[in-house]
Amino acid sequence: MVNADRIARFPTSVKKGERYSIEVRRNPRYQTCGVTEGGEGVVSSAAPPTAKVVCEDLKIDPLALPTLPVVLGSISGLSASGLHLQLLSNDGEVLETSIVPSTAKSFAFERAPTVSAGGSVNGYVVVGQQPVGQACEVLGHVGDLPETTLQVVCHRVSTAAGFNLETTSIAVTVEEGEEPAPQIVWGSVVGANAPVTFYVEHNDAAVAWAGARQARTTTSGFIWFGLKAANYNRSPSPGTYKDTIKVYACYDTSCKSQVPGSPKQIQVEYTIRRETPPTPLSVSQRAVAFTQAPGHSRLSHNISVTPPSGSDGDWIAETDAHWLNVFTDTANGVLSLNASPAGLSTGMHYATVTLSSPGHPDNVSVPVKVGLFVSTATPASELASGTGASKTSPYYMQRVADPLRPWLYVPKDKQVLAVNVYSGQTERTLTFDNPVWQVLPSDDGQRLYVYDSQYTTHVFDGERLELINRYKCNRLDASNSTGEYDGFPLMLQVRVENTAYLVQSNCHGTMFLEPDTGRLAGMMNGLMGIDRYAVSRAGDVGYHLLSRWSGIRIGHRLAFRKTASGEVYVLTASDYIQWPSTQGLSDLAVVLSGDELCGASTGSTIITCVDGLSLKYTIPHFSIEPDALVYDVEASDADVIYGAIYWGNSGMAKIKRLDRRATAPAWTDVATVMAGPYVKPGEMRLSSDGLRLVFDQLMLSTP
Repeated sequence: MVNADRIARFPTSVKKGERYSIEVRRNPRYQTCGVTEGGEGVVSSAAPPTAKVVCEDLKIDPLALPTLPVVLGSISGLSASGLHLQLLSNDGEVLETSIVPSTAKSFAFERAPTVSAGGSVNGYVVVGQQPVGQACEVLGHVGDLPETTLQVVCHRVSTAAGFNLETTSIAVTVEEGEEPAPQIVWGSVVGANAPVTFYVEHNDAAVAWAGARQARTTTSGFIWFGLKAANYNRSPSPGTYKDTIKVYACYDTSCKSQVPGSPKQIQVEYTIRRETPPTPLSVSQRAVAFTQAPGHSRLSHNISVTPPSGSDGDWIAETDAHWLNVFTDTANGVLSLNASPAGLSTGMHYATVTLSSPGHPDNVSVPVKVGLFVSTATPASELASGTGASKTSPYYMQRVADPLRPWLYVPKDKQVLAVNVYSGQTERTLTFDNPVWQVLPSDDGQRLYVYDSQYTTHVFDGERLELINRYKCNRLDASNSTGEYDGFPLMLQVRVENTAYLVQSNCHGTMFLEPDTGRLAGMMNGLMGIDRYAVSRAGDVGYHLLSRWSGIRIGHRLAFRKTASGEVYVLTASDYIQWPSTQGLSDLAVVLSGDELCGASTGSTIITCVDGLSLKYTIPHFSIEPDALVYDVEASDADVIYGAIYWGNSGMAKIKRLDRRATAPAWTDVATVMAGPYVKPGEMRLSSDGLRLVFDQLMLSTP
């Protein structure tokens, strides 16, 4: 198995004068590969034979946003003519037949099948005619498109008498986090005097499932099986596992009458290899917001810096703006930023601080964006009319703060408003063809992602709010076979080795995407039933919580990783965290370091902060009157936490504050405000400079 661009060597030697042939047995996901040079020949004494394999991406233009999917896939192992592929409707009608040449490495149908109201495709692909001397089968199903997972695999049919398998042993090695492809062992029966059925048994140290599929002739077929995924909490740990698959070729369902040579065994050896990638130069946050306004000033901030592994620990920082000074403390890993607004005009000013480690062989630079808002106007106490929190939208349509600017993004049906938390006025309005589901600014403030009800992601430049790109996912219906999350829409940003990825659900499970293009970078498997996520400011630590019938929520701390081939995956970095029993969990926040998780629990009417590895309460949690509800919790980049508590009968809301930097952290009252007759999660938001709290229409200054 080859999982990246490299030189690969076969373990089996060949002698001088022997003929050899090299073919691609299995294409990687979303690619088609072929031998372009040295695919066959005779071994000479001059040099070992070499071959060249070239792979190409199977692409669908994301900007085209097709109404109907294109049915296409890859072909491997085909060496003979005569293969016919057919596109059938769910009713069995032949929509199109493709006659495939022996040299083909991929296929496509020009005619598109219909799509159900839920988004699944009404059709499938079958082998209509087998090639001469070979048996082929289609893996995957059309409903998985537009991600191209269809594969046609072919193999030569044995002519030996009785029941035969092409091999009796398979060894597979994967890197931790890599999704192992289904394994196939071809079998054939020669000289059968009646129809034959294959039956399979297996143990399960490594094998997750196994089965047999007959080709259209009763004399051939294949055994295929899946190995346990080497990611998330369902995975086996790194190591080597051995299983045995027993295969029967039978004339009857009780398998009392078997074909000569039956049963046969396949020995499976499965190795999961753990790679320890080097730690890159990293920072605790990618954007810092400064402000100079009447009664409000934030002009300094410290960022934690982790030097790359393999370095001497030294790093440097440089700024491109005259008004921003930087100071480095490499011994303690602290970058200090200080802004000097004197002489600057009113409005937004931007700077980039570039960190690097010159003594490291890779010396990859890391940018930190800094925004400075200068204003001479007295801050308003309320938002302009029509910019408050929606009283009817679901929780995932919360208002969110821009990490670089004094803006609050407010989703309003088919619009997104960028509202200034000092003036209260709308700076920009973005309008869409469909209702907006979720708004997400990138952690460095350079992008804004908007996800709408038609599963389209719109990518905007963060400063100008101009459209850069858009891409769409054709969602499967609720009965999709992936078994993954199919509930509320989800969009988060994480970072793996300093590269940003979107985590997005409600398409084909939960996926890692390249943010600007929507290209699939990996699957976030095993997260069925998740109803809350949270990610640290650095994007390298995440949390999820799952609902249970008892009202208790359990979850994990998550670590985001990447394989050598670039596939992003997630591992659980903790045992189960059991959240206190509650009737509802309305909001989550991760503290600056990423090591603690805070949640607003409506049923128990508390705000609880626990460390990310156990149930240890790291700071005091508070409980309030029985008829109160806790709806919001916010964490600033200065390690201050705010919580909002609402009394439904009185219409009043109390805002509390806790400074985690204090010697003895304790909750203190900030303000009591009139919330009105109805309140929902997302009412209270904290500006990115930590100086302004917005509660519905009301704007407050923080202590």
